Amino acid sequence: MGNHGIRESVEGQDVKTCSDLDTIVNSKYANLKGTQSGTGTQVVPDSATPTVVTIAHNLDHIPFVQGYAKESGASGFIVMPVRETLGGANLYQFSWLISADDTNIYLNLTYETLLGTPPATQTVNYKYFIYLDKGNLN
Repeated sequence: MGNHGIRESVEGQDVKTCSDLDTIVNSKYANLKGTQSGTGTQVVPDSATPTVVTIAHNLDHIPFVQGYAKESGASGFIVMPVRETLGGANLYQFSWLISADDTNIYLNLTYETLLGTPPATQTVNYKYFIYLDKGNLN
Protein backbone atom coordinates (compact mmCIF):
# COMPACT_ATOMS: atom_id res chain seq x y z
CA MET A 1 0.00 0.00 0.00
CA GLY A 2 2.96 2.35 0.47
CA ASN A 3 3.36 2.91 -3.28
CA HIS A 4 -0.14 4.35 -3.83
CA GLY A 5 -1.02 8.02 -3.87
CA ILE A 6 -1.94 10.98 -5.98
CA ARG A 7 0.38 13.03 -8.16
CA GLU A 8 -0.27 15.67 -10.77
CA SER A 9 2.64 16.97 -12.77
CA VAL A 10 3.18 20.38 -14.31
CA GLU A 11 2.55 20.69 -18.03
CA GLY A 12 5.27 19.04 -20.10
CA GLN A 13 6.39 16.61 -17.36
CA ASP A 14 5.58 12.89 -17.18
CA VAL A 15 3.79 12.33 -13.86
CA LYS A 16 5.30 8.81 -13.62
CA THR A 17 8.94 9.92 -13.89
CA CYS A 18 9.18 13.61 -12.96
CA SER A 19 10.74 14.84 -9.73
CA ASP A 20 8.54 15.91 -6.81
CA LEU A 21 9.45 19.54 -7.61
CA ASP A 22 7.62 19.15 -10.94
CA THR A 23 4.32 18.17 -9.32
CA ILE A 24 1.37 20.44 -8.61
CA VAL A 25 -0.31 17.99 -6.21
CA ASN A 26 1.59 15.23 -4.44
CA SER A 27 -0.01 13.17 -1.65
CA LYS A 28 3.48 12.35 -0.40
CA TYR A 29 3.39 15.76 1.34
CA ALA A 30 0.85 17.45 3.61
CA ASN A 31 -1.83 19.39 1.76
CA LEU A 32 -4.40 21.82 3.13
CA LYS A 33 -7.53 19.97 4.15
CA GLY A 34 -10.67 21.98 4.69
CA THR A 35 -12.68 21.19 7.79
CA GLN A 36 -15.23 23.98 8.10
CA SER A 37 -16.66 26.75 5.98
CA GLY A 38 -19.54 29.11 6.18
CA THR A 39 -21.19 32.28 5.00
CA GLY A 40 -23.03 35.09 6.68
CA THR A 41 -24.24 38.65 6.57
CA GLN A 42 -23.45 41.37 9.08
CA VAL A 43 -24.77 44.93 9.30
CA VAL A 44 -21.84 47.20 10.18
CA PRO A 45 -22.52 50.67 11.65
CA ASP A 46 -20.61 53.81 10.65
CA SER A 47 -17.91 53.72 13.34
CA ALA A 48 -14.15 53.49 13.75
CA THR A 49 -14.78 50.61 16.18
CA PRO A 50 -14.88 47.22 14.44
CA THR A 51 -17.92 44.98 14.53
CA VAL A 52 -16.53 41.57 15.49
CA VAL A 53 -18.09 38.35 14.21
CA THR A 54 -16.90 35.38 16.31
CA ILE A 55 -17.08 31.86 14.88
CA ALA A 56 -16.16 28.83 17.02
CA HIS A 57 -14.08 26.14 15.28
CA ASN A 58 -13.66 23.55 18.10
CA LEU A 59 -10.09 22.66 17.13
CA ASP A 60 -7.26 22.32 19.62
CA HIS A 61 -4.89 24.59 17.71
CA ILE A 62 -4.82 27.87 15.80
CA PRO A 63 -5.91 26.90 12.27
CA PHE A 64 -5.06 28.43 8.95
CA VAL A 65 -8.09 30.45 7.85
CA GLN A 66 -9.19 32.35 4.76
CA GLY A 67 -11.89 34.99 4.62
CA TYR A 68 -13.67 36.84 1.83
CA ALA A 69 -16.15 39.70 2.06
CA LYS A 70 -18.14 42.12 -0.07
CA GLU A 71 -20.53 44.96 0.42
CA SER A 72 -24.12 44.00 -0.24
CA GLY A 73 -24.79 44.58 -3.93
CA ALA A 74 -21.12 44.33 -4.97
CA SER A 75 -20.37 41.90 -7.77
CA GLY A 76 -17.55 39.90 -6.21
CA PHE A 77 -15.86 38.93 -2.97
CA ILE A 78 -12.53 40.44 -1.86
CA VAL A 79 -9.87 38.41 -0.03
CA MET A 80 -9.33 39.50 3.59
CA PRO A 81 -7.50 41.47 4.87
CA VAL A 82 -8.52 44.55 2.93
CA ARG A 83 -8.69 48.27 3.59
CA GLU A 84 -10.24 50.41 0.90
CA THR A 85 -11.53 53.96 0.50
CA LEU A 86 -14.56 54.47 -1.79
CA GLY A 87 -16.94 57.16 -2.90
CA GLY A 88 -16.81 60.69 -4.27
CA ALA A 89 -18.82 63.38 -2.46
CA ASN A 90 -19.65 60.71 0.13
CA LEU A 91 -16.28 59.23 1.02
CA TYR A 92 -16.05 56.18 3.27
CA GLN A 93 -13.50 53.57 4.22
CA PHE A 94 -13.94 49.93 5.06
CA SER A 95 -11.55 47.51 6.67
CA TRP A 96 -12.11 43.75 6.88
CA LEU A 97 -9.70 41.54 8.79
CA ILE A 98 -9.69 37.87 9.75
CA SER A 99 -7.76 36.28 12.62
CA ALA A 100 -7.87 33.12 14.71
CA ASP A 101 -6.97 31.69 18.08
CA ASP A 102 -7.22 28.13 19.40
CA THR A 103 -11.02 28.31 19.85
CA ASN A 104 -12.46 30.88 17.40
CA ILE A 105 -11.96 32.83 14.23
CA TYR A 106 -12.73 36.55 14.25
CA LEU A 107 -13.93 38.78 11.45
CA ASN A 108 -13.27 42.44 12.29
CA LEU A 109 -15.50 44.56 10.04
CA THR A 110 -15.20 48.35 10.04
CA TYR A 111 -17.09 50.95 7.99
CA GLU A 112 -16.27 54.61 8.62
CA THR A 113 -17.38 57.89 7.02
CA LEU A 114 -14.54 60.16 5.95
CA LEU A 115 -16.49 62.86 4.08
CA GLY A 116 -20.14 63.64 3.37
CA THR A 117 -23.10 61.59 4.51
CA PRO A 118 -23.00 58.04 3.17
CA PRO A 119 -25.47 55.50 4.60
CA ALA A 120 -25.40 54.99 8.38
CA THR A 121 -24.68 51.27 7.93
CA GLN A 122 -23.24 48.90 5.37
CA THR A 123 -24.26 45.27 4.97
CA VAL A 124 -21.27 42.98 4.57
CA ASN A 125 -21.57 39.47 3.13
CA TYR A 126 -18.74 37.17 4.16
CA LYS A 127 -17.51 33.63 3.71
CA TYR A 128 -14.72 31.79 5.47
CA PHE A 129 -12.72 28.57 5.24
CA ILE A 130 -11.01 26.83 8.16
CA TYR A 131 -8.33 24.25 7.39
CA LEU A 132 -7.78 21.17 9.54
CA ASP A 133 -4.15 20.15 9.15
CA LYS A 134 -1.95 21.92 11.71
CA GLY A 135 1.25 20.71 10.06
CA ASN A 136 4.54 21.26 11.89
CA LEU A 137 3.91 24.85 12.96
CA ASN A 138 2.83 24.24 16.58
